[in-house]
Amino acid sequence: MNERINKMFDSLTHAYQPIVNIHTGKSIGFEALLRNFLESGFENIDAVFNYAYANDSLFTLDINLRKKAIQKIKNTDIFQNDTLLFYNLDNRTLTSKDYEFGKTIEFLDELNISPSNICFEVSEKHYLECSEYLINLLNNIIIKNRALAYRLTILA
Repeated sequence: MNERINKMFDSLTHAYQPIVNIHTGKSIGFEALLRNFLESGFENIDAVFNYAYANDSLFTLDINLRKKAIQKIKNTDIFQNDTLLFYNLDNRTLTSKDYEFGKTIEFLDELNISPSNICFEVSEKHYLECSEYLINLLNNIIIKNRALAYRLTILA
């Protein structure tokens, strides 16, 4: 990561919004919401990810933020074996020049967390050109994520 992205990463943190089952009132998980973007020199969250994308560092920033979010919640009393962590994923991450498949499972193993505790909320905010690479990547992600028990939602 470049110097500005490193500095930005250091100041960014997460807040956790409870996700509640409306029928039982029981919390089923928490959504990791990015905070301190103003302190990082950006006017909004989109500007953070736009900057990283423009500097070919979107995946590197995202995977480090993902790890930070998971480590932070794991070290709290609110995280249990059945807790879901909802993590917002910029869809451009999948086509970022620095993208590497399988990095999440590596650190989940280190933290002894099951992929079934993670739900990726993939944004459709940005247009991705449909290419053979993208189709193959998405097929690979869907097949492997299903086998690993990750959860996936698409946000329009």
